[in-house]
Amino acid sequence: MIQFASEELGITRITALCFARNPASARVMEKAGLKREGYLVQHHFKNGMYEDLLLYGLVLPGRQPFIQNPQPLEKQTSPSPRTTK
Repeated sequence: MIQFASEELGITRITALCFARNPASARVMEKAGLKREGYLVQHHFKNGMYEDLLLYGLVLPGRQPFIQNPQPLEKQTSPSPRTTK
């Protein structure tokens, strides 16, 4: 699935979340090549209580981000110095 996302869809980054109390889900993400990037404390409200989440991510190598309709940067010019007479 990651290979398809990279090659066919041109995706440059994948992120995923799982409940911190679910180590099996975390192992699945790690086996898929994702790295743990964060621990989100009391981030999700479920069944009347707040749950901690683990954040996983993977930057796909060799991909350039797709920018739709990029706007060229304006050339910055210095204001001309004033001359005094």
